[in-house]
Amino acid sequence: MLLAKTKAEELVQKYQTSDPFALCERMGIPIVKEELPESVRGFSVSIKGRRIIYLNALLEEEMLRQVCAHELGHMVLHRQHNLIFMMEHTLYVHEKFEREADQFCAALLIGQEMLGEVTTVQQLAALAGVEERIAALRVTMQ
Repeated sequence: MLLAKTKAEELVQKYQTSDPFALCERMGIPIVKEELPESVRGFSVSIKGRRIIYLNALLEEEMLRQVCAHELGHMVLHRQHNLIFMMEHTLYVHEKFEREADQFCAALLIGQEMLGEVTTVQQLAALAGVEERIAALRVTMQ
């Protein structure tokens, strides 16, 4: 089983919710909503051990939820990595980390029960309120 899916399921089990905003609250991770450049949906940082998620306040509610879940994935899966530094100053391939955060997001926001309710990725995306690429990832994680 994928680490991202396992970690998402563990959090849901521990905190009895798959809502990324509620998870952040229970985990003590503040969420700051600010108007960010259009190309930035959100990002997460850890400053002196304090984790913070920033979300673009201009996004629709469903997208805020998806981006929050993605950034929480980074917090859970990549806590020891400084992804911004790696992207800016190294040749390290960061796509792997982005894919893992997307997998975490997909596993968190799309429960196993939803998979049986629909027949297409488009229907799954609409039901879960996520982008089709996130729904497609979830289908591959069964």
